[in-house]
Amino acid sequence: MATAPSEAPSPWRWPLPKVSEQHKDARRQQILDAAMRCFSERGVQRTTLREICRESGLSRGAVYTYFPSKHAIVQGVLDLFDEQNQAMMAQARATGDPGATFRALAHSAFDLFRRDDAEQLLRIDWALKSEALHDEEVRSQALVQMTSSLDMFTDLVRELVAEGLVDPALDPRSVALFFGALHEGFKSFSLMGLEVDLEAFTATMYRLVPVVDSGSTVGSDVSS
Repeated sequence: MATAPSEAPSPWRWPLPKVSEQHKDARRQQILDAAMRCFSERGVQRTTLREICRESGLSRGAVYTYFPSKHAIVQGVLDLFDEQNQAMMAQARATGDPGATFRALAHSAFDLFRRDDAEQLLRIDWALKSEALHDEEVRSQALVQMTSSLDMFTDLVRELVAEGLVDPALDPRSVALFFGALHEGFKSFSLMGLEVDLEAFTATMYRLVPVVDSGSTVGSDVSS
């Protein structure tokens, strides 16, 4: 049985330019940045894919190249936040000292409220949590990431107990949950416009939790 001759390449067909990974990452970030601005202003539910395209300055086809749906963009924003949290933990861990790591994480967590874009970040966080109440996939993804962060923090608390920096009678998971709840509560207060003195608040926290302030061992004198 004769086979059809292979088609010779057309002399008029131009090779498609290769897109570098750096370019792809920049485009993805451009779309995510645009989506976060939209989520901050209108929330996730009220933001359309058309608005994200317009805000990013890209065509719908270009956006679809990286994200097949608005849902995928929401997941991408969650992943971005998780990557930033992981990077913050890794940077804090670089000292190799549990006490220094704990203090670095505490300072970084509350330095968020000193940023010029703090309100926008808090509004995005609020929008994502609201979306998680209506979208089971988003909720599951956010819960996995939250649990992972709590697991890492719990492991750090165990190291602090071993170093004599945290009371061994305390449950490490509960300590991690306590600090998580403290941070989440402060975010809610700030976003709702409650008058809060950040410096006074953090100073109080450091006095209540000596390891955050000076790395003092349990039972040591932390009075000034």
